Amino acid sequence: MAFRNELLMEWQKREYITSGAKAAKIIGISSTFYLDILNGRKKPGIDTLEKISEKTGYSVAELLGQEE
Repeated sequence: MAFRNELLMEWQKREYITSGAKAAKIIGISSTFYLDILNGRKKPGIDTLEKISEKTGYSVAELLGQEE
Protein backbone atom coordinates (compact mmCIF):
# COMPACT_ATOMS: atom_id res chain seq x y z
CA MET A 1 0.00 0.00 0.00
CA ALA A 2 1.32 3.36 -0.94
CA PHE A 3 0.72 6.33 1.31
CA ARG A 4 -0.73 9.24 -0.66
CA ASN A 5 1.44 12.08 0.62
CA GLU A 6 -0.15 14.44 -1.92
CA LEU A 7 -3.22 14.44 0.33
CA LEU A 8 -1.10 15.96 3.10
CA MET A 9 -0.02 18.70 0.71
CA GLU A 10 -3.66 19.33 -0.30
CA TRP A 11 -4.67 19.49 3.37
CA GLN A 12 -1.90 21.99 4.13
CA LYS A 13 -3.04 24.20 1.23
CA ARG A 14 -6.72 23.88 2.15
CA GLU A 15 -6.05 24.84 5.77
CA TYR A 16 -3.44 27.51 4.92
CA ILE A 17 -0.76 25.69 6.91
CA THR A 18 2.48 27.14 5.66
CA SER A 19 5.05 24.97 7.41
CA GLY A 20 5.66 21.30 7.95
CA ALA A 21 6.45 21.99 11.59
CA LYS A 22 3.00 23.49 12.16
CA ALA A 23 1.32 20.62 10.29
CA ALA A 24 3.25 18.09 12.38
CA LYS A 25 2.23 19.82 15.60
CA ILE A 26 -1.45 19.77 14.59
CA ILE A 27 -1.25 16.06 13.80
CA GLY A 28 0.78 15.28 16.91
CA ILE A 29 4.00 13.91 15.40
CA SER A 30 7.53 15.23 15.15
CA SER A 31 8.32 17.63 12.34
CA THR A 32 11.17 15.38 11.17
CA PHE A 33 8.85 12.39 10.89
CA TYR A 34 6.20 14.50 9.14
CA LEU A 35 8.71 15.70 6.54
CA ASP A 36 9.98 12.14 6.06
CA ILE A 37 6.40 11.01 5.37
CA LEU A 38 5.75 13.96 3.09
CA ASN A 39 8.92 13.27 1.10
CA GLY A 40 8.31 9.52 0.89
CA ARG A 41 11.27 8.51 3.03
CA LYS A 42 9.09 6.83 5.67
CA LYS A 43 5.65 5.28 5.82
CA PRO A 44 3.29 6.02 8.70
CA GLY A 45 2.13 3.18 10.95
CA ILE A 46 -1.51 2.63 11.84
CA ASP A 47 -1.41 4.92 14.89
CA THR A 48 0.02 7.75 12.81
CA LEU A 49 -2.42 7.06 9.98
CA GLU A 50 -5.29 7.40 12.45
CA LYS A 51 -3.88 10.71 13.75
CA ILE A 52 -3.49 12.02 10.20
CA SER A 53 -7.00 10.86 9.31
CA GLU A 54 -8.51 12.55 12.37
CA LYS A 55 -6.83 15.90 11.70
CA THR A 56 -7.07 16.03 7.89
CA GLY A 57 -10.53 14.57 7.35
CA TYR A 58 -9.26 11.92 4.94
CA SER A 59 -10.08 8.31 5.79
CA VAL A 60 -7.29 5.82 6.37
CA ALA A 61 -8.41 4.05 3.17
CA GLU A 62 -8.09 7.32 1.21
CA LEU A 63 -4.66 7.96 2.68
CA LEU A 64 -3.59 4.51 1.49
CA GLY A 65 -5.13 4.91 -1.96
CA GLN A 66 -7.84 2.33 -1.40
CA GLU A 67 -11.46 2.60 -2.42
CA GLU A 68 -13.98 2.71 0.39
